[in-house]
Amino acid sequence: GVILRIRPLFFIVLLSVVLISCSKTSSISEATSSMLTSFETTTPIITSTTTNGPIRISALEGKALLDANPNIILVDVRTIDEFLEVRIPGAISAPLADLVLVAENLLPDKNAIYIIYCRTGNKSAEAVRMLFELGYTTLYDMGGIYSWPYETIS
Repeated sequence: GVILRIRPLFFIVLLSVVLISCSKTSSISEATSSMLTSFETTTPIITSTTTNGPIRISALEGKALLDANPNIILVDVRTIDEFLEVRIPGAISAPLADLVLVAENLLPDKNAIYIIYCRTGNKSAEAVRMLFELGYTTLYDMGGIYSWPYETIS
């Protein structure tokens, strides 16, 4: 009862702190812009009509998507302790164990673009399947933070 009402509030507060502290600006060179155009036209996305399952993307593809579109939501499905230890800038925490309970509050737009990651890639694949079953339409599985060679927050 009470715990279920407190947890979503905790995650909303945490999300606000993370988003405020991780705001970023980026510029995209012509080469990156060209790569993104190519990526956007050749990379499929999972939609409600797709039956092939989650689309797995690399860290390079995930970074390109995040840099190109500030509206993409990066979701870390590891435990809160793992999230606080190290995370990708701009990510929000939605632990897999609580995902079904917190999805509606943390990820209210089922048509937004979500990139999901975990530690090694197992939980992210499961999270994408769960969100797809809940009606989310644009989901990417980026695998684990271990394969992320870019900036992290500790």
